[in-house]
Amino acid sequence: MYLSDLEAKKLIVSIGHKMSESRFVTANDGNLTVRVADDAIWATPTGVNKGDLTEDKLIKVRISDGAILEGTWKATCEL
Repeated sequence: MYLSDLEAKKLIVSIGHKMSESRFVTANDGNLTVRVADDAIWATPTGVNKGDLTEDKLIKVRISDGAILEGTWKATCEL
């Protein structure tokens, strides 16, 4: 069973802030993703500090082809 979109986005933002506050990452380091369907994830975009994350900065990506399903930010090349 997967988290809802809203639950996934809240979790990513919360973890990103904690990682930044704890200095586990600096600047734009790292990526966070949460799978919400067989072929979809919510992910942090490229170039965003994890301490500055907000739900509207996240992107929903189709796993099979990397297409952005929701959001306007650019996906990281690691996806």
